[in-house]
Amino acid sequence: MSTTAPFTFDEPGLADWHQLHQAAMARMSELANALDRQGWVDVDRVCRWLHDQFHPHNDREEAVLLPLLEAAGAVDLGRQLSADHKEMSDLSRALLDGHRCGTVRDPGGHGLRARRLLDLVRQHIDTEEHLVLPLLQGRRPLPAPEESGPGYQAPMLSDRPKPRRARRPRRSVPGR
Repeated sequence: MSTTAPFTFDEPGLADWHQLHQAAMARMSELANALDRQGWVDVDRVCRWLHDQFHPHNDREEAVLLPLLEAAGAVDLGRQLSADHKEMSDLSRALLDGHRCGTVRDPGGHGLRARRLLDLVRQHIDTEEHLVLPLLQGRRPLPAPEESGPGYQAPMLSDRPKPRRARRPRRSVPGR
């Protein structure tokens, strides 16, 4: 019986990737604020940033991370990340195409697509930071935030289980 060394990932550019994730999370906060006030120019600005900065990052992930995930036996996870990349690209392109000079043709649909993009980017980054990168580094997935680097805060608190409220004690009914 042979044993193999644990699969590890020590990409020198990992700190840069983490910084880009943090920048993307800040942009997602800007996007959420813009959507709340229907600030289509700001929605467009964030989508342009995603197109110019984040999509090339996703292309690098496709070239570097996905083969590593496959080698680590996480083929389905790699497929999901790749599907996320395609959907992010399609959504941002549709949003950019749907905006002209501060107005949009279909505010309702535009807002729904932008909200989907917002949720997808946040979820995708959370998956990479708390599952993919630790897995490839030989650490346990879903590390505590302090294990993810200085000052890192988990971006998707809404996806975490909410604490249950304590149940009220039953009132006793006399005679029972």
